[in-house]
Amino acid sequence: MPSKISGELYKVWPYLLIISVLTLLFYGIGFDRNWSFWADQELTLGYNGLLINSGFNQEYIDHPGFFSIQLIAFLQKIANWLSLAHLQTINDFNQSESLFDSMRYLVITARHAALVTTIALVSFTYYVSQKLTQNVRGSLLVAFLVFVSNGVFYHFTATRTEAIAFAFLLLAIYFFIESFKAIPAPAPFKLLLALIFFFCGALNKAQILVLAPFYFCWASYFINPDQNSKQAVGLTQWLYAVIAPLSYLGLLYFYSLQSSGKGFLFNCALVTFFNGLLLLICFCHKKINRYKALSLFNIGYWLAYYLTNAFSTWVNEGVSIFGNIADPMSMSRFLFKSGGSQILNSQSNFITSSSLCSIPRQADIPKVLFSACAR
Repeated sequence: MPSKISGELYKVWPYLLIISVLTLLFYGIGFDRNWSFWADQELTLGYNGLLINSGFNQEYIDHPGFFSIQLIAFLQKIANWLSLAHLQTINDFNQSESLFDSMRYLVITARHAALVTTIALVSFTYYVSQKLTQNVRGSLLVAFLVFVSNGVFYHFTATRTEAIAFAFLLLAIYFFIESFKAIPAPAPFKLLLALIFFFCGALNKAQILVLAPFYFCWASYFINPDQNSKQAVGLTQWLYAVIAPLSYLGLLYFYSLQSSGKGFLFNCALVTFFNGLLLLICFCHKKINRYKALSLFNIGYWLAYYLTNAFSTWVNEGVSIFGNIADPMSMSRFLFKSGGSQILNSQSNFITSSSLCSIPRQADIPKVLFSACAR
């Protein structure tokens, strides 16, 4: 019995070490430090968390940080339930005695979301590394190197949407590799999970779509199917030979309904890349049925898109925020000074109005405030 307990502790202690180190760093260096410095993203995410808790849709559609906002909204509820804070909804914000204290609370809540996501990301990095190397010390080193990397550590000190997006991308890569463990491959359910996590990552940071080719090329290096399995032959193989090109063309047609112009060309290039990568994987591993791999991938790609979009739309009160995923080139509008508003509600145009005589309603004050912060 003692040996069994010690064995369990041996498996758990790296995670306890990661949680302890990151938590001590978070509170030790002052999580409420300089809260007003460069806090536009944290204020925007925190404000949208208040919107969610008030029964409204999120209005931040740039990246659009969907899961970050949902996590922050949940932490706001927890803080309110534990009587650690009195802010949970827009009305609470409007009726607060001090606007700046309320803004400070939004920033601090967002930074606690950064702590939670950083712990999850570093722990998952350790888990994947340990699975690949079977070396605890080496895997811990990799995990902490990821933590001190510029992007992750910056997120730890000033909340951004990249960490959750990258965590979903790691999950996508992990299940993508796992789906090829048995042949003929890939395993449909694991592949579907990989693609769902891929779109979840893009839902939190749409630039994931641009970086995907690099990461999935890297992931293909780790694919090593079971060479003892036998490849299926016969009628099934001919059926997949017909479905494979039809599923590819069907996926392109589907995207033609979602976007046009350069956005459609980008999605065509992305889908074509994935199909080409699968063909290369099948070429390197002869026993993989390339037609089945292509068929399942293209069908899974469409299904993952549909399920993720449906889920996020349902959570967001029936309003889809998949715009940057359906048409990735729409992100380029943020590269130009003329840009577009990141706030959906037209009443927020007060901030750019030439007339200062019109006073917004009380409920619109936070929207005006955070519209300015998000620019």
